[in-house]
Amino acid sequence: MSYDIAYSVKVNHRLKYARLSIGARGELVVLVPSSFDQTLIPDLVRQKKEWIAQTRKKVMADQQQSRGPSDVACELPSRLVLHSINEVWQVGYRAGRGSVVEAQVIDTNRLMISGDASKSDLVYRLLRMWLKQKASLELVPWLERLSVANGLKYSRAVIRHQKTRWGSYSGRGTVSLNMKLLFLPEHLVHHVLIHELCHTVHLNHSSSFWKLVARYDPAYMEHRVEMKRAGSYIPHFVDAG
Repeated sequence: MSYDIAYSVKVNHRLKYARLSIGARGELVVLVPSSFDQTLIPDLVRQKKEWIAQTRKKVMADQQQSRGPSDVACELPSRLVLHSINEVWQVGYRAGRGSVVEAQVIDTNRLMISGDASKSDLVYRLLRMWLKQKASLELVPWLERLSVANGLKYSRAVIRHQKTRWGSYSGRGTVSLNMKLLFLPEHLVHHVLIHELCHTVHLNHSSSFWKLVARYDPAYMEHRVEMKRAGSYIPHFVDAG
């Protein structure tokens, strides 16, 4: 009996070995180096069928858990799935008098919200503040590493919370990054950071700009398509209120 699993293939010139990736909606992507014999992919997928099934189950469970009140009415998020840095933060709530007062890291990847958690708007605001700080600690150094490695210099980086824009670059040399990038897979964050760094050379979207992007992100066209669905990674509470 054959075991057919739908998948898409992406060539990444920086890879040395083939690897499998499961997207936010359970889609399977096979990432291969340019020299890989793609006739071997079906056997590779069949060999990994158990891993695929288990990982799909976990990814879908993580997505459900990370959703806010639009998915589970009146429930506060119990964990934050930060795909970009491969971290899952458990969120606990400690009852207290008065308004929500703080979000405190009490253990490895565990966040405690203290105060009156019935005030969901305050909880969401507190979580957004924590996420913005987390993004500053993770995304800004990431941008700096890419800048140094590729010789793409900028003046400063800031973290913002925007509804639609994942990043931007100003003529004064400022790179702005959306804190919501924390929830995206690593390769999509890399795509956004490279995109903005390339604007340090070309302040437009000319053919020269896209050629430069392709130099540092060879699969950028596929990544641009994926970014159209990237909103599915973001929990509802992040933009609530």
